[in-house]
Amino acid sequence: MEIGWYLRFAKTDVVEMKADPGAVPQLFFALDIHRDWDMDTRDEEDYVVAVYKRKEPVWSKRKEAEA
Repeated sequence: MEIGWYLRFAKTDVVEMKADPGAVPQLFFALDIHRDWDMDTRDEEDYVVAVYKRKEPVWSKRKEAEA
């Protein structure tokens, strides 16, 4: 699983993904590399939902400036 590519090139301030519960350590490892993101997780029936949010929004500020 390479969430790092999604975080590095995301053109959004929130990335949500489903993952196997055994992959949770890898999800947290991505935060060691991409320190400008925070993550929350929630357990669903047979998977985990990880929601990554930028600490300092970039894309939402751009949209506001364009409006």
